[in-house]
Amino acid sequence: MRVTIDLQATVGQSTGFGRYVGNIRAALPAVAPDGVTFTDITRVRKNLRTPSRILWDQIGLPLTALASWPDVLFVPAFSVPMVWPKKILAASHDLIGLIFPEYFSATARWYWHDLLPRSLRHADHIVTISESSKRDLVRLLSIPSDRITVTPLAVESTFTPVTDPDRLARARRAHNLPRPFCIAVGTIEPRKNYPFLVDAFAVSKREDHDLVIVGKRGWDVANLEQRIRQLHLADRVRVLEYVDEADLTSLYSAATALLFPSRYEGFGL
Repeated sequence: MRVTIDLQATVGQSTGFGRYVGNIRAALPAVAPDGVTFTDITRVRKNLRTPSRILWDQIGLPLTALASWPDVLFVPAFSVPMVWPKKILAASHDLIGLIFPEYFSATARWYWHDLLPRSLRHADHIVTISESSKRDLVRLLSIPSDRITVTPLAVESTFTPVTDPDRLARARRAHNLPRPFCIAVGTIEPRKNYPFLVDAFAVSKREDHDLVIVGKRGWDVANLEQRIRQLHLADRVRVLEYVDEADLTSLYSAATALLFPSRYEGFGL
């Protein structure tokens, strides 16, 4: 059996999708039965915004996959091509855009409400990351439960507590964090609820701590930046767009607390 995997989500700045895809690709050969081979699609080499990603999913991906002509096309993130003559395995992490459409732009709402549901119904089988997301697929998209397999997430082996004081100090210096701080991690988008977190930080009047938000700039990041300015917290709230994995592990360990105000997660590590 030949399996081709779309690795588009792994390029650019790492997100939850990218970590999932990269780790599952690395682990598959060790658990696959004899005779299963894997081919990677790595043609896309940059982050794609929603319109470009739709074009890739529906046109670029199937055209590129023709070269390897796999028995199974595995799409571990985003929508699956609706014109593909062979088997498709899809991964669906959650249906956030159907549950909270107000968090998304007009193009993204169309993607979640029209394209993604139709494309997932086109898949021969779906893996998802929690029983909660499986129930949503059955309830909202009427996909039969026997076409869905739950494969729970796990923490990468590199994410263990850092106790080396020199390593902790280096990470703090690298990101200019001399004061005690609390941390929140995740792409900056409305469902992560960061403006509320900034409001809560302001109300707490914790003058002895700073707030650090680590996350790729997503849709509506301007709202968060505006809220920080309105509350005059520019010197107390640090927004770090990207932190490499080694420093991120250190910052988790150096923080007084992890703050997780998200309104919704399919799983949520």
